[in-house]
Amino acid sequence: MKSHFKLFIIISLCLCFIFSLISEGKADIFYDIYATPPTFNPNAMPMPETTTISAGLWADTSRTEALCWLKVYDINHALVNTLTYPVDSLTPNITAYKEYYVPWNGKNTSGITVSNGIYPYHIDAVSWVETFTTDYGTNYPYDVAAYIYYWAEADWTYEIALVSDTGKRIMLTGDCQGLGDGHWWNITPTGFTGPAYGITAASGNGKFYVLDSGSKKLFYITSDLLDVAMVTCGQMGTIINWASYSLWSGAITPSDLACSSDGTIFYAVDKGTNKVYKSIDSGANWNQCAAQPGLAASPSLTGVAVDPNNSNIVLVADGANGDIYKSDNGCAGFTRIYDGTAQQAYQVSFDNDGYFWLSNVANKRVSEVNPINTLEVLRIGTGAGDQRYKFNATDGAGTGIALGLFANYSPWLDNKYLYVADYYNKKVKKYVYDNYGSDPPVGTNIVVSASSDTTPPSAITDLSIEPEDPLGWWYVIGSDYVMLQWTSPGNDDNAPATRARAYDLRYSKNPITTGNFNSANRAIVEYTSHATNNTSGKTTFEVQENISQNTQSSGYISVIDYTDRSVQEYEYASWSGKIFYLDTGPPAVTLDRTYDGNDKVSLHFPYVQGNPYDGFQVTGLESNTIYYFAIKSSDEKNNTSGLSNTPVSGKTGLLLEWNMVSCPLDPIPNNSSLSVFGDDAGLDWMFKWISTWTGPTDTNCATACQTVGASCPHSPPPQCYCSPDCDGSWVQVSTIVPAEGILLYSTKNYDPTDATGADIIDFSSTVSLITGWNMVGNPYGANVSLINCNVYNPGAPEPKTRTYEQAVTAGWIENGVYIWNGITYIDYPWDSAELELWKGYWVKAYYNLDLIINKP
Repeated sequence: MKSHFKLFIIISLCLCFIFSLISEGKADIFYDIYATPPTFNPNAMPMPETTTISAGLWADTSRTEALCWLKVYDINHALVNTLTYPVDSLTPNITAYKEYYVPWNGKNTSGITVSNGIYPYHIDAVSWVETFTTDYGTNYPYDVAAYIYYWAEADWTYEIALVSDTGKRIMLTGDCQGLGDGHWWNITPTGFTGPAYGITAASGNGKFYVLDSGSKKLFYITSDLLDVAMVTCGQMGTIINWASYSLWSGAITPSDLACSSDGTIFYAVDKGTNKVYKSIDSGANWNQCAAQPGLAASPSLTGVAVDPNNSNIVLVADGANGDIYKSDNGCAGFTRIYDGTAQQAYQVSFDNDGYFWLSNVANKRVSEVNPINTLEVLRIGTGAGDQRYKFNATDGAGTGIALGLFANYSPWLDNKYLYVADYYNKKVKKYVYDNYGSDPPVGTNIVVSASSDTTPPSAITDLSIEPEDPLGWWYVIGSDYVMLQWTSPGNDDNAPATRARAYDLRYSKNPITTGNFNSANRAIVEYTSHATNNTSGKTTFEVQENISQNTQSSGYISVIDYTDRSVQEYEYASWSGKIFYLDTGPPAVTLDRTYDGNDKVSLHFPYVQGNPYDGFQVTGLESNTIYYFAIKSSDEKNNTSGLSNTPVSGKTGLLLEWNMVSCPLDPIPNNSSLSVFGDDAGLDWMFKWISTWTGPTDTNCATACQTVGASCPHSPPPQCYCSPDCDGSWVQVSTIVPAEGILLYSTKNYDPTDATGADIIDFSSTVSLITGWNMVGNPYGANVSLINCNVYNPGAPEPKTRTYEQAVTAGWIENGVYIWNGITYIDYPWDSAELELWKGYWVKAYYNLDLIINKP
């Protein structure tokens, strides 16, 4: 999933369309963000064109909703239109993990069609993660700071949070892999008299710092961060080592604290003196800043923040007037950048993109502010409640107290988080969020003709299973995948100058036609993350490449020079999506690429491989199963080709270890060694189950197989009855019989099952079932539906032969069949179950019966 998605939608009537998509950083809120088509003409005749922006919300056990703003900007970052937004700051407008589709007709907020140009869009979003109670007594939280620590040696992630409260305590919470159940440890340092209105953490060294308003000291944790993390994980005691420095002379009410990423530069505000103070030696010595904000009232300073990317950029919150002041020179001068109009701003916190969060005591909310125009981007809260998106910063008398803030970027989890100390509700609430950055456009750029392109690529004619590697270094078939190959057609018909830009690959257990193509399963492709490079002494080139994982490819890529908008093509080569080489002439430029396994898009996402040969590994398939494949290609205008050559089919391999199989013909020879399944499994080890269970009243079985009854199996019959699951035995198979199921052990997964023999021509095949569990299979060359089968019961009154449905209703046979998938048994109801080729199934009979499998 990506954060900072910027897609450039080009609307052009005369020269060209340019489309660009970038991703910088990551956030796990949305995935598959793209526009279809990426270029469009809202003034096209006779029918104006539109584009549809797509995005999917990730599924998560604790996060299945989001406050979401979908906004379109111009190239200068001015807002053009907001396409989706929550009706208020409390009710998520994205409420389920699925894909969402939002059309844009190319108009601005006034309903006027925009001019030709580049239009980035972005999803600004905030999603609740968890809420944890700070205390079950009478203490209320003032401030919060958090740090996420990754211990590479143990591959563990520890999330640690510190909170100060009205009980004049410093509380620690956290857990392995997250904040857990909110268990708290009191780690208040010796000499701390409180209260602490300010807590912060340095991302570079992982240290926590506490501003003690009572003792006028700066306390900081000296314990190794891993030791602190282990405390939160319950793996050691609660001993945390502290040290302290004295604050500035004349301190009255130290109110908030912020530090640089490396923990060397500190800023603090004192509401009592209404001054800003600075330390350049990790808090050992303090000096009053020469310049101060132009405050209208005193006391009023309640919050301070420092940009994690530049310690000279400082924000100060004026709690009396709700204003924010900024210094770009290390507090040598301040300018008011945000007019809160007496909204009682309490705290402010920077994130790693230069955005800042502001807590508003009067309105009980927090807001994110864009650093470019100091306008609010996101707003959460507004209301005194205890829901996910509500805060309460007032005491029982309605007096404004505090909403502590801490914005944190985790390089280990690739997310931006916001922590809010919800004062009166005695909660700390955690969110993951995303916003639109201020950096210039970066990405892959496609230039096409402005003429109306209505010619699709030609249909692919050579889609096939890849040939097996003769050296056996890799396999084109596995238990859950099949590798395909094809020749990419031309962009327009089969013109060789340019290639198709996108593919839509489908697979199904049934032959695919034009009529059922859209209902077939769509393949998913994994692709590399994006990269940019600033070449020394040269123009910055902005590039992107999308290829399949482990696909070796070479070809050409288009690169835009953003200085003069020229477009050039360069030769490239790539291996496994790890390293990207861009040859711009001596010296060559190397871009390091990092593959992220969480980055996934649909195969129809536009990408260019350059080489006329393309291929793809379809994964997530069932073992020992025949699949059919088909593909359509499209160009940058979303002109789609016809269906590829069909039917193209392939069969997946066996599971390693145990499989349930059968043979859909009369094998010749029919022995179980290397003649039928042994060559595919690598081992002649096949078994069938012989049930000795006689029915629900059977008591004649071993004690270990007895069931039912409170004291069973110690009580004698009739309290104890036999279990059909264990009342029987395994017998090794030496002869393969059609329509009988077999349990097969396999030592390989790359050789699909096959056999030579004669097709079964009889209109029906009979399988004798004995009371208990039986293994059956499909003897024919096409799938058989159970709904079309019959059951014969010699001991029943007439009619002795009934439909499968009637046999289930009469209690002759179980109402479902079961198959092993390598992890567990999957059951299929009789009215939807099909006996597929080469697979074996469990069927439970309550009498000695004949299963009559009718030829499809």
